[in-house]
Amino acid sequence: MVFQPVLEAVARIVPTVAFVDDGNPVGRAEHILEAVLVFLELCKADGRNLEVAPAKCQVYSRNHAVGAHVAAELGFQHAESGVVACGVPIGEPQFVADTIKERADGVIAEVDRLMALPAPVTSQMKWSMLQSSLAVRMEHLKRTVPWDLLAADTRRVERAVQGAAAAIFQLPAD
Repeated sequence: MVFQPVLEAVARIVPTVAFVDDGNPVGRAEHILEAVLVFLELCKADGRNLEVAPAKCQVYSRNHAVGAHVAAELGFQHAESGVVACGVPIGEPQFVADTIKERADGVIAEVDRLMALPAPVTSQMKWSMLQSSLAVRMEHLKRTVPWDLLAADTRRVERAVQGAAAAIFQLPAD
């Protein structure tokens, strides 16, 4: 919880979403600059010894000039097309669509690996793994990404999961 006081201080300046060791402040450029500078200062204070890896830090803004300015001021990368924050792609429609496609490809590959597991992995074990891990892998995106950018890849994942379920239960695939 070393990170908590730092996040609370930053959150007083701009809304900030944090998950594990990733922080995502959101707001106007001048507030982001102030919040990140406070964050950097507090990370060094009181022996916290927290470090920021600028090479991993990205700035995105719909206004590319503003995003570039903030990134340059902070020494961070300018992500012109978008960023992934807490697992959710945010940015230009093509960036979001490409990120969703990549995520769907990964889930489908996991389904394929699961189905290729040899004995002693039983059908019951495969069904349990299919239900508990893969079913939720993209579920949160339905609440955060416009459906027109999500629909085709969601359907691809659903078809892969349905095909795997049909194989486990020895049912026709269609």
